Amino acid sequence: MFFSLRAHYDRFIHVRDLAYLRSIAGINPVKVGSLLSYGAHHRVYVYGKQEVIKVPIARFAFLYSTSSHLEQDLSLLKKHCSWLLVPTKVYANNRHTHHCVVQQRVIGQTLTASKMRKHQAAFNRVLRANAVLIKQHRSAIDLVGGEGVLSCFRSVFNRAYQPYFSNMLLVDGQIKLLDCELLRFSCTQFSGAELVRYFLSVVAHIANQWFLYFIGLSKTFYFFLWNEKE
Repeated sequence: MFFSLRAHYDRFIHVRDLAYLRSIAGINPVKVGSLLSYGAHHRVYVYGKQEVIKVPIARFAFLYSTSSHLEQDLSLLKKHCSWLLVPTKVYANNRHTHHCVVQQRVIGQTLTASKMRKHQAAFNRVLRANAVLIKQHRSAIDLVGGEGVLSCFRSVFNRAYQPYFSNMLLVDGQIKLLDCELLRFSCTQFSGAELVRYFLSVVAHIANQWFLYFIGLSKTFYFFLWNEKE
C-alpha cells in the first residue's frame, strides 16, 4: 500500500516538474527521464544519455538561490577551482522566476572519511580554494552536504558505518564537486528569506567544520575560516 502511494506521488511530482521545465528556454522536457535522487532543495532526474537535471523543490523555495545567484556561484567556482567542477549550466525562463541546473552525469565512488584521508593532498587543495572563497567573497563550498552530516551522526551509534561527503564524488581518482550552490555569509537585503538563507549558511558551515574535525581531517574546530590566522 505504502509503495503504491509513493509511486503515485512520484508520478504526480514528475508531471508537475515537467510542466515547470516547459517554461525554461533551452530545456527539452522529452529528455527528462527517471528520478535519481532527492536533494535538500531539488530533485535530480536523468536528462538525456549523459546528463542530469536538478529541479527546485517548490516547498523549499525560500531556501534556494535565484538563478542569478547560482550563475554567480558557478562563476566564482570556475575562477577559483575549475578543476573541482563537472560541466554544469544554469537555465532560467525570461523572467527568472523558474530555473534548473543541468550537469554532466558522472559515475564515481562515494567519498568516505577513509578514502578522503588517502587523498589528503587533493583535499587540502580543495580547502585552500574554499579559504580563498570565504576570505574574498564571504561564500563557501558546502563540502559535506546534509546527508553527509547525517552520516556522521549515524557513525556515532554504529561504528561500522562510515561518514561520507554527500556533495562530492571520487571520479577517476579525482575529487569532483556536485553541488555548485555556495553558502553565503552576507545579506544584500534584510528580507525574511535572505536572513533565513544567511542563518542556514552559517549553520551548514559550522556543521562542515565539525564534520572535518570529527573524522580527523582537521586538527582544530573553528567556526569561521576568515577568523583563522594566516
